[in-house]
Amino acid sequence: MTIRFAAPASLAVALALCCPPAGSAAALPSAAAPSAAVPSAAAPSTAAPSTAGVSREDMEPRVDPCVDFYRYACGGWMANHPVPPDQRAWSRFAALTDANRAKLRDILSADATPADPAGGDADQRKLGDFYGSCMDEAGVEKRGVAAIQPELERIAALRSAAELPALLARLHRAGVSALFRFNSAQDSKDATSVIAVVDAGGLALPDRDYYLKTDAKSTQQRAEYREHLQRMFGLLGEAPASAAAGAAAVLEVETSLAKASLDRVTRRDPQKVYHKLRRAELAALTPSFEARAGWPIAHLDLRP
Repeated sequence: MTIRFAAPASLAVALALCCPPAGSAAALPSAAAPSAAVPSAAAPSTAAPSTAGVSREDMEPRVDPCVDFYRYACGGWMANHPVPPDQRAWSRFAALTDANRAKLRDILSADATPADPAGGDADQRKLGDFYGSCMDEAGVEKRGVAAIQPELERIAALRSAAELPALLARLHRAGVSALFRFNSAQDSKDATSVIAVVDAGGLALPDRDYYLKTDAKSTQQRAEYREHLQRMFGLLGEAPASAAAGAAAVLEVETSLAKASLDRVTRRDPQKVYHKLRRAELAALTPSFEARAGWPIAHLDLRP
């Protein structure tokens, strides 16, 4: 579904929805020195939430609104709230999300360490036990990869491309969107229908251009990504040579997927990401997948 946002109709709207894009929270050249960064989710803020309304401190009156209205309306907030080092962007909505996560953490932490473990609400105990198991880092480290070992063995047992559809079906049913995305969504041209949607995916880096650009920064990012992949294979127990080969293979596959993906500018055109097909038409496009038992589409009650 395509959602469009209109431009701010008033100064009040612009200030209330002040939401700087990634990397734009750096101080303006003429602005005062920024204050301390708003803590990230790793260290939630304990400050009381600001009240609703227009705050003059969030404005930058030294900027001509006829030249740059956004900085005029939001420049003060941007200068005083730089992007935290562990975040790629920061905004009022991000800060709100952070505050909500902090409150949820406090609730779950209390449920995980109840004063009376045998008493209290049963649902709260379940939530506390579940949260406590996730936060048991020592236990997680002790168990290692045991929980995912069966899945790793299935992947390692793959011997031909003919076996790939069934494996992908299993991964998708488990919530792992391997190679592409497959889910249900509102039909963009029919508000009464929810339909199956197949979309490009399988890229671990934020965008296809990260794989395809040849400038120095992009080349360095791919090299660092390859190093990260190699470390992950090493943590799974692979020998250095095998880990390096695995990292290279992953990068090769993802680069191939990136080449077949639309760029983000093209994807902004809703007509270019809407290609409604009958099930038979989809099967004709993917005969090797449709013919294999276990592929998710084969188990959906789709209209012909």
